[in-house]
Amino acid sequence: MTYEFLIKVILSFLIGGFWISATTLFTENKGSKIGGLISGLPSTILLACVFIGITQEPDFVAQAMQTLPLALIIDNIFLLILILLIGKGLFKSLTIGLAAWLLLAIGFNYITGLNYYLSILIFLTVTFCILFVTEKILKIESAKENKKPYTKTQIITRGLFGGMIIATATITAKLLGTYWAGIMSAFPAMFMSSMIILSRNQSPKFAQATGKILILSSISPLIFSSAVIYTYPHFGIVFGTIISYLIAGIWTTIAYPIVKKLA
Repeated sequence: MTYEFLIKVILSFLIGGFWISATTLFTENKGSKIGGLISGLPSTILLACVFIGITQEPDFVAQAMQTLPLALIIDNIFLLILILLIGKGLFKSLTIGLAAWLLLAIGFNYITGLNYYLSILIFLTVTFCILFVTEKILKIESAKENKKPYTKTQIITRGLFGGMIIATATITAKLLGTYWAGIMSAFPAMFMSSMIILSRNQSPKFAQATGKILILSSISPLIFSSAVIYTYPHFGIVFGTIISYLIAGIWTTIAYPIVKKLA
């Protein structure tokens, strides 16, 4: 394990853990709509892009991000499984969800020659179909804020748990190739951690309501990664990351009125 990679794992653990702890607390205090939207902002994928760019080259990051639409399709299917099954137990929903994620990730690896823009179209189609299912068929209603007092130990434990999941995904991505670097950069560590924490600390219904918004907010990392494909080769890692994140942030602002209209 190189020094640079060790730093990447440590930072992914610390920053990822902080982000998950902060966004889940924010969601509990502000409700599933705005909380789910903020939680969907690029976090693990941002870290992945920065560190892949540092250890490799900006062009390598742009190539790896070509697989992200496929990765996000898998993530949203994983999230749908959690929404459907989380009321029947965390272990069952996570086991089936992760098994489906792994099988789809392996299967998608054999898809060759798929145009990037076509993969985006497929992602958007699948995403809005899943959103339709959660909104119109499952009729999952949004959850209002439910403030609960937490001790510092509980908040730190939440961050450690989320950071551990993200660090594990970071290590796994290192061991595999370009395809898996892109796939693992979008591993649903944020989704999984948020759903587990909200289900245990609030209720399965609260987690389901947040999951519904996370499906829509998954467009944010897609926009970020699409911007990275252009900005990294032209502006470098630092400015490319800033510009791409700002573009993703603009989408989040635009999406909020849409989220407010959901049940």
